[in-house]
Amino acid sequence: MAPGHRSARLLSRGDERFRALFEHAPMGVALCDLDGRFCDVNPALRDLLAGTEVDIDRGDLADLLCHTPAESEEAGQWQQGLDDVREGRRPVARVHLSLAPADAAPRLVQATAARVVLGERAYLLAHIEDATGRRLDQQRLVYLATHDALTGLPNRELVQQRLVAALARASSIHLPVGVLSLDLDHFGQVNERHGQQVGDAALAAVGRRLASVLRAGDSAGRLGEDEFLVVAGDVPDESALAELVKRIEATVSRPIVLGAERTEAADSLDSTDGLGGAPSCGGSAPAAAMVGAVVGEVVGEVVVEVAVSIGAVLSRPGDQPASMLRRAGAAMFAVKRARRRQARRTTGGPVPPRPRTTGSVLAGRRAAPSLGELALYPQLEIAEHR
Repeated sequence: MAPGHRSARLLSRGDERFRALFEHAPMGVALCDLDGRFCDVNPALRDLLAGTEVDIDRGDLADLLCHTPAESEEAGQWQQGLDDVREGRRPVARVHLSLAPADAAPRLVQATAARVVLGERAYLLAHIEDATGRRLDQQRLVYLATHDALTGLPNRELVQQRLVAALARASSIHLPVGVLSLDLDHFGQVNERHGQQVGDAALAAVGRRLASVLRAGDSAGRLGEDEFLVVAGDVPDESALAELVKRIEATVSRPIVLGAERTEAADSLDSTDGLGGAPSCGGSAPAAAMVGAVVGEVVGEVVVEVAVSIGAVLSRPGDQPASMLRRAGAAMFAVKRARRRQARRTTGGPVPPRPRTTGSVLAGRRAAPSLGELALYPQLEIAEHR
């Protein structure tokens, strides 16, 4: 039957204004019998469902689930909602569903259905609206609110939420959580020497490197200008945490070489460090698809030396997030103090302005760098893991 013919017959005794709204509505509209079978659909719905498996000539509202797993929550909500509206138990059924046209990107649609009476007969009136753009906008806003714009890593709030979740899980599986507090030493001198654009590009590289060495399920976040935090779950013992610290030290402390191409965004920097967008860390959305960090221009090859201080601690039964953050922070500052003392003993003078080595405090012991090797000191400030 030609589009619009059935609706004209059904609405000929009703309000002509309703028919005009039906035919010209910008969203998809379907008039269905109480079993959900399509009686008529408007042109907008035909366009929206083109290429999908929904048969708008012989099908019904249940066909909107053709791309949704039958056991999914959405499928159950839609079927139950239609039953409730049909029987008068609720006025409106509403659900978000995914459609996958054969020749187009998947779409998210919002489907609603309500019972209406036209003439002497009851129908289901369904509205189906493409909600893909709105959902992407919502996801982008959530992403921007929970991630650092420069590095793409989770921000302070999100990484602390993940620490809370990791500690809750640790209490049930009886495996500790590792928390690593990282600080880039004398990083302000990078901005002073090379400019903020180079500093921003280097920080983005550090974020990418940090994310690249984590295990699945671990999270890294940026807390401040040159401060980072790592939350590592299911860490069996100090030796496993020490291995993670070593990997991070070895990866982050490599010199960062920024290439010679003029650029306006971090994700297009020509760099031997691979500055090609921000990292995806801990299950977050890829930052390059969500936000581009503007870093001005980098002209000529720039080599940025990076030194990192790392404090690492394991959780103990009953540990709270705040106490773990304090312990990890104290461990990190102990590294800095040990480095300064060793620098004075080695050189007989002030601390070198641009150290090239790294150190860490781990599991109650302090490590200080000495010409490529770590010297161990008693750790008084940090209690050992028990």
